[in-house]
Formats: sequence, structure tokens, C-alpha cells
Amino acid sequence: MPSNIADTSLNRPKRPKRPVVGTMNEDRRKQRDEAAEALFFEKRVKRLSRRRLFSFGTLGWSVNDGLVAFVAILFGYWLSPVADQVATSETAVKLLPCAVTFALLFLPTAHVAGLHDPRKRSNITELVVRCLVTTLIAMSLLSLCWMLFSFLRVGRYVILISSLLSVLGLVATRCISWNWSSTFKQKVCFIGAETFCKKAIGFVEENPLPVLLTVPPSAKVYLRNWAVEEDVDEIVFDSGLTAQDELALLGCLDAGVKVSSYSDFIEERYNLIPVDKIDAQWLFSTRLDLSHPYYQGVKRFIDIAVSAVGLVVTAPFILIAAILIKLESKGKIFYSQVRTGRFGRSFRIYKLRTMASNSEANGAQWAVKNDARITAVGKILRKTRLDELPQFWNVLKGEMSLIGPRPERPEFVGDLSEQIPFYQQRHLVKPGLTGWAQVNYPYGASVEDAYNKLTYDFYYIKNASLALDLQIVLRTIGTVMKGSR
Repeated sequence: MPSNIADTSLNRPKRPKRPVVGTMNEDRRKQRDEAAEALFFEKRVKRLSRRRLFSFGTLGWSVNDGLVAFVAILFGYWLSPVADQVATSETAVKLLPCAVTFALLFLPTAHVAGLHDPRKRSNITELVVRCLVTTLIAMSLLSLCWMLFSFLRVGRYVILISSLLSVLGLVATRCISWNWSSTFKQKVCFIGAETFCKKAIGFVEENPLPVLLTVPPSAKVYLRNWAVEEDVDEIVFDSGLTAQDELALLGCLDAGVKVSSYSDFIEERYNLIPVDKIDAQWLFSTRLDLSHPYYQGVKRFIDIAVSAVGLVVTAPFILIAAILIKLESKGKIFYSQVRTGRFGRSFRIYKLRTMASNSEANGAQWAVKNDARITAVGKILRKTRLDELPQFWNVLKGEMSLIGPRPERPEFVGDLSEQIPFYQQRHLVKPGLTGWAQVNYPYGASVEDAYNKLTYDFYYIKNASLALDLQIVLRTIGTVMKGSR
């Protein structure tokens, strides 16, 4: 070997080793598998998103109904005999404002009629009746507003055609959505102790939602792989997770599976908070109503304005009711009672008397359905809630608010606080004339009813806002119109 080559050979860069053919194929196969897995999960996430898209809530139905009402007015004009005048007359300028006005009037009317509650599905007959009532009321309000403020009348052909199209649109969109939601049902799995799973499944079956419940495997398997293979949308877990459980659920989260606690699942789906599944840490970490200073200021201003006007406007009704109460039975017209207010402070509430005098001679008693102590006039006052009108005075004084948990009697608060966890914490906010529990739960007269109402009270305390207050007001109007307590 020449000496010069031998000498320089030490300075040459080393040649890279040739890769083994098997290793190259393995790397390529691994890359293909990773790309296929990424594509699989991307498609899976899109599929899950489509399922959630078809789970309409209050906001989704509000947008849907607003569009239906808006389009109905436009087509009502175009299909009417005056369609040829729309493009050339003053009607064209008023057409869009008229459609917008009808849509804005349509939303609260549909809400009062219960068309925006995703938890309440009606049969086709009840649905058509609700849609007819909603359309008739909204169209009547439109005609009235248009004559008062625009000095124009909505034509009878436009009213007829737009009303028909509105009813058809409401019914059609709901039937289509119900059909799609049945096809795209979200698959939910409860994971935890056997008693927890049975109770959770029983609650969902008693309060049906467009979800498909699946049972986790009994054998120990890799939870992430099982959830992907079974196409699970959401895993709901109980409290008390171990470190190993958390790692398993994190793996499911990475695979596009939604992971929720039971309290969050129930709050999102049913608009209530299961009190038996929360603890003191939940209360400490939750953004409660106490942390809304600006909301509290605006709410107090509304309370003062509405209660002052309410006392003046309802004075004739109170006078008529007072005369009827006095004619039917002896005793005082107004009835006062000590109730527990904010932070546990007692105050005296005022109502029109609906029971016979000395009805509680033997001590405090729960008011039950078809209570024999209630007078004939009292039944009417309770059904229409006219007996609550004097409480505008409590609102004006600042002891109550228009919206909030109903105030309870101190005699019952002590007993309920011992039997129901965190019952005392419902007094973190002012009691109200009406509340979230009143529009979602029927009249109650037991410890179980008090617990069920507390689940709604806690939801309001956590999510209090002007939007939720408006929703409660609208649903209270619907409750009063139905004559339910």
C-alpha cells in the first residue's frame, strides 16, 4: 500500500454505516402507522364534533327559531298578492325591520312556550300546539307594535302566510333535529364504584337525554384503547380518583374522549348541581354569586325599579283580592311570616292570606298539594301567584330580590341543614320572588323535595347572570299562564 495513502487515511472522514434493510422497513412502517393513527384520530374528533353539533341547546334553538321567523316574514311578503309592490314601494323599506322585529318578538314567546328547553321533548301533537300558540302570540305582538310605532299594518295575507310558514318551520326543524340526534347520539360511559354507576344510569334513564349509555368492561383493559374501539364520546367519573385512574383518563383525553366529573356532567346536561357529589373545596373554588359586584349593582337597580312600578301597577289587583279575602273568611287580609334571608338573617315576608285563620295553631307545617287549609280564593291566588305581590315591598326594602332561591322558614331551615349537605349555603344570595328551582321543579313539601330544589338553587348561585335572570322571568310567565305553582 503506498505510504502516502496510508498516511492520509487517518484523516479521512469515516463512512456512515449502511443501514440494515430490516431497520429501514421498520422505521417506514412505524411512520406509516403513526400517520394512519393521526388520520384516524382526526376523523374521530370530527365525528365526535358532528355528534355534539346536533345536540341543540337553548342557544341553538334560539338561533334556529329567530331564523325561521325572519325567513317566514320575507317569504310571507314575496308569496302574498302584494309581492309585486315590495320592490317599488315603501313596503320594501319596512320589510327587513318587520322581519327583524318578528324574530325578536318570537324568541321570548318561544321560550315561554317551552320550545327552547332541550330536555323537554313533546309528542307531535303537543309540539304543533306549542308552535301555533307561539306564532299567534308573536304575530299579534308584531301587528300591535307595527301599528303603534310604524303606523303601518301588516297585511292579512302576510300574517296568514308567515304564520303558516313559521309553524311549519318550527315543527320541521325540530323533527329533523330529533331524527338526527337519534342517529348521532353521543355515547357516554360512567366509571366508578358499582353503586355510583347504577345510581348515575338510573338518574339518566329517569330524565332521558339524547345519549347512549354504555357500560365499561369488567375485565382490566387499557381504557384508552377500549374507549376508542367502542367510539365513546364522553367518560364520566366519580370523585376519589387514584393516580393510576388519572393517568388512564388522561390517556382517554389524548384520544379525543371528553372526560368530565359527574357534577360537571349533570350541571351541563340538566342545569342543576348534585349536592351529594360536591364538597367544601368545590364551594371554595367555584365562582359563586358573591364575586359578581357589577352584576349585583345592576340587579339591585332593576329590583328597585321593578318593585316600585310593580307596587303601583298591581295595587288594583291587590285591592280586589283583599275584598274577596275579607268576604270569604274572617281574619287579616295580609299574612306575615318570618323567613331566612341572605347570610341567615331573618326578615318578615308579606303575602295575601290564602289559608284559613289559625291554620297553624299546632305549629309550623309544610304546605302540601290540595292543602285543606287553603281557602277557595286562596287557591286562585296561589295558582296565579297573586298572593306573592305584596313581596314587592320586601324587594324594595332590599330583604329580597326579584330572582333568587325562595326564602324558607327558620323552623325548617334548622332541620333541613342537618339532613341535607350545604343547605345553609343557599343563603349566600338574597331570596327571590321566583327562582331557577321554581321554574324547573314542582311544588314540594318534603325533605326530598327540598334537596331537589337545592340542586337547582346551587346552579343559580354558581351561574347567576342577567341572561339567566331573564330566562327565569320568561319561564315564570309561562308557569303563571299554565296556572301551576
